[in-house]
Amino acid sequence: MDEFHGWSERGIRQELYAHFNLIAMARLFSNHIDGILDEMILKHAVSLADTVGRAAGSILAVRARLRPGRSFPRRSRKPVGKWSRRRLWET
Repeated sequence: MDEFHGWSERGIRQELYAHFNLIAMARLFSNHIDGILDEMILKHAVSLADTVGRAAGSILAVRARLRPGRSFPRRSRKPVGKWSRRRLWET
């Protein structure tokens, strides 16, 4: 009786009834959700694979294409920053 929250016999019975109902509902819910959960995990995996594939395709599309037969070497026109290593080696 010391571990129950109710002080009277009726309060203890109500608490036991609530615990049994909670356990029964949890079991019903877990049995019902198992099939749905597996399906959701599979859909998530397919969606993730599709998203990664689209992201990789977008990244690859941004790369500059190689142009064979060019008469001059490729050279960056980007300004050299103050703290660039390239600038330190050129001086």
